[in-house]
Amino acid sequence: MGRELFPHLSRVTSVPPLVAQAAFDGMRLARCWLGRPNRWDVVVPGGRLEFHGDGHVAPPPRPCYWSYREVPGVIRSRWWRVIPVRLDLVPWSDVGTALGLSAQGPSSGVSGGMYQRIGSAALDLLAGDIDAWPFRDLRDVQTSSRGFHPPQAREWN
Repeated sequence: MGRELFPHLSRVTSVPPLVAQAAFDGMRLARCWLGRPNRWDVVVPGGRLEFHGDGHVAPPPRPCYWSYREVPGVIRSRWWRVIPVRLDLVPWSDVGTALGLSAQGPSSGVSGGMYQRIGSAALDLLAGDIDAWPFRDLRDVQTSSRGFHPPQAREWN
């Protein structure tokens, strides 16, 4: 049996890098296990990704391209053994950030198709959360502001 290839999976968000870091931290905290703040997961159809750590990365001593967050984890499925992975948050541009997922161990005996399906579904979910995070907080600020009343839905006849 040959070794399966595990491509690097990524999703680009429409959130600027500094905002994406805060969104990543908020998203991670919302997914933390009860009583274990450094353990968090992403559940998707067919499996889940379990991560350990907050992912904070110290900035390099001089300007260069570097990950803002790196979190080790595993993909679990009841149909096959665990795949070690790493989730990265990296700058994409001045107005966008990318989430990346890469396998970190041997791939023999594990389905590359399942890795892609579960990893892609998790990245879609996480990227959606990061994209929505700034707007959720803006909406919360707007609705709590004195005198602001969100527009009411109207029925069109």
